[in-house]
Amino acid sequence: MRFPHASLISTLALVALAGCSSTDKAKDAEALAAKQLALYKDADVSREDARHAEERGRYDDLIALNASDARAHFRRGNTYVRESLAEGLAPDVVASLLEKAILDYDKAIALQPQLYASAYFARGECNRTLYGLTTGQPDDDKYLRRAMSDYLKAVEINRDHPVANKMLGFVCQHLIDATEMKYKAIYYYKRHLAIVGSDP
Repeated sequence: MRFPHASLISTLALVALAGCSSTDKAKDAEALAAKQLALYKDADVSREDARHAEERGRYDDLIALNASDARAHFRRGNTYVRESLAEGLAPDVVASLLEKAILDYDKAIALQPQLYASAYFARGECNRTLYGLTTGQPDDDKYLRRAMSDYLKAVEINRDHPVANKMLGFVCQHLIDATEMKYKAIYYYKRHLAIVGSDP
């Protein structure tokens, strides 16, 4: 199942309600857990039907219930990214959606920095795409350097993250610190190939 297990949500709810009496705490925690689980289920349904705003609304509600829900911030960020992939969007609209996604990934990482290789990678992908949208503008490589930092953090948490290693190769290949970066690009491309078990 893609939504959090009810027991996990119940635990989080109990922590949030620690100031209540034991009887009230148990009842309120059960009600809160049920509400959170229903919102996650509804968000999954909306995602399957590509109803991005509706899905995002469920995560808004979850964050309103518990602002420290790193998973909800991460998933809400994903809704902005998926919306940015729609055909025919103007570059400034795409950039705006990606910047909003980055804010949510920032929050997820701040809440659970050692658990979110996926959030670092997703934020890196946003920055890499923003680089593509701003190529030729002054200081356009700032997004590429941010992407590199995020990919490096992702592989620090999960050394065998295949796509993060591949994207590190891409970033190193495109940064202009010529010789050193080219060698690093080759290293990360080889790491990617070793992980996925493919030949060049």
